[in-house]
Amino acid sequence: MRNTTLAQLQPGWIGQPNTRGSIDIVTSCLSAILICLWAMLHLNIPHPNESWWRTTARKLLYLAFAIVVPEFIACMAGGQWAAAMRSITAMRAIGNDDWTMTHGFYAEMGGFVLEDSHIPPFPVTTSQICYLVRNRYMEMPEITKEEVQDKSKADKAFKVFAFFQTGWVVLEIIARVAQGLPIALLELETCAIIGCSMFTFYFWFNKPKDISHPTKLHANTSIAKILIRAGDGAKNPYSRTPLDFVECFDPLLGYFGSKKRPISRISEDRDVLADTVWMHVLFDLPFLPIIIIQFLGWNFSFPTRAEQLLWRWGCIAYTVTLVPYGSIETVAQLFEKEPKTFMQRMDSYKRKWPQQMAFWIPISIAAAARMCVLIEIVISMRALPQGCFYTVNWSGYLPHVS
Repeated sequence: MRNTTLAQLQPGWIGQPNTRGSIDIVTSCLSAILICLWAMLHLNIPHPNESWWRTTARKLLYLAFAIVVPEFIACMAGGQWAAAMRSITAMRAIGNDDWTMTHGFYAEMGGFVLEDSHIPPFPVTTSQICYLVRNRYMEMPEITKEEVQDKSKADKAFKVFAFFQTGWVVLEIIARVAQGLPIALLELETCAIIGCSMFTFYFWFNKPKDISHPTKLHANTSIAKILIRAGDGAKNPYSRTPLDFVECFDPLLGYFGSKKRPISRISEDRDVLADTVWMHVLFDLPFLPIIIIQFLGWNFSFPTRAEQLLWRWGCIAYTVTLVPYGSIETVAQLFEKEPKTFMQRMDSYKRKWPQQMAFWIPISIAAAARMCVLIEIVISMRALPQGCFYTVNWSGYLPHVS
């Protein structure tokens, strides 16, 4: 009898159900986040002969960073963008007017490797190339913007797909708010991550993607003679490459990675150098989507009162620790006689004990607050307001005759 009932034909046109399930919310948000971040990530050139597994593992690591702390990835990308901007000025100073942002990114991501018969090959930055060219140790690298872009594996079709996928999710969330439908914390966090990632996308817009092999350079003088002629400035042992006396690019997370010297690749977490106040302000902007959107969930319905208070105090702790700290770092730029990197600012207090506690305490509080917010997002999915499961009535936005 049951099979007969199920086999009966239903006359007429059956409309789409106006409900959704928890799995629909999760898959919609996660797919938008992962597609957006995967299209956004433009990592540096890997080690020579690096395995596919290791390269993929690095991508997944930074993908995880982009989910948990998207503002960190945005600041990292901003530092690379600032370095590419400075590279144009440096190249024009020695007469190369054809140098573009694409060239700058290519150089700062390890696109040029200097080979010498006495030491392993090592990457050189724009400043180091300018030094070698200015002192006639080598010719200017001849590579066009089109050749660099040809080496890049950026998939424009996938970026267009990512744009529409993330745009649709954000549009649906906005429509829910317009129709008075509640949204889940996961949907709120999706908007925050996408909003922050837009800054990262802007910073990396001209950066080549997934280049496997760098351009090899050769000097007409050995590295040993270059160091001798450099004088006292090159006498100290180098920490990264033999050309550290020209420019040293220490990583922010220096405790990780290979200890082999000279290094064979430039790590993504290179210490950020913002040499103007407006650059500091620009690097602070990616924090705004996280702060503002998290506060939008202040009066959301939570499974318990304790969880609502946890969310509120997490938002407050994150804001009151990072906003004053970022403001102090920006103002400090006004009193510096010469530009300093993030770790060098204010007499390198971040590397000295006990002065470094003034850095690690607020950062640790902000990190703990961020983790509390992320945990709350996950556990809140166990009990959502009933309205979260109603879908948007898109017909209300279509022109019609009543």
